[in-house]
Amino acid sequence: MQSNVTIKKAYNSNNNVISKKETQILLDYFNGLQISQEKLDKLHNPAKKILENKDIDVEDKIELLYDIETQFTFTGQDKYR
Repeated sequence: MQSNVTIKKAYNSNNNVISKKETQILLDYFNGLQISQEKLDKLHNPAKKILENKDIDVEDKIELLYDIETQFTFTGQDKYR
């Protein structure tokens, strides 16, 4: 039973979600606005994966981030898994 609780906590961790704020930081960055390296370094894993993924071009990353923003609007939540 202990392991199930640990798995749920890990799944619900902030490291496994992208926040509205992080989505906006990435959108600003990919749209050419100046973002500090410190802000980029503080991103959680899902946001870092989008930032660092070399297999997806910038236009597709922007489209993905706008899709995530749409989910925030539809669900009323401020984090997306």
